[in-house]
Amino acid sequence: MKQLGIEPIKQKAWHLQIKDEIKISKRIIDEMSIAQIRKMYLDKKFICDVCGGSLGKIDFSLEEHVIHMINAGIIWSCDDCIIKDIKNGRVLGMTETKAKKWQSNNI
Repeated sequence: MKQLGIEPIKQKAWHLQIKDEIKISKRIIDEMSIAQIRKMYLDKKFICDVCGGSLGKIDFSLEEHVIHMINAGIIWSCDDCIIKDIKNGRVLGMTETKAKKWQSNNI
């Protein structure tokens, strides 16, 4: 591009564009370094955004992983935290697979 006399536009990384929104989040993942998140994905040991406990085996799509990373309003919770939230009336929604699993275990 420099040969044409044009400088490329410097763009900010997506995580820098939303950093102010992430600061208001109380999710554990928002306090993790990129190296810690990378290790979590490589080891496939995902954590609860509320208590930091293990989520066990999860079957989220790539789209759900990306949305979770960039939207501080999306919280992944372990079964114990979900049960506490249901008892306290704080659950707004859950994925269909999580809902089916929870219903089959708690009927």
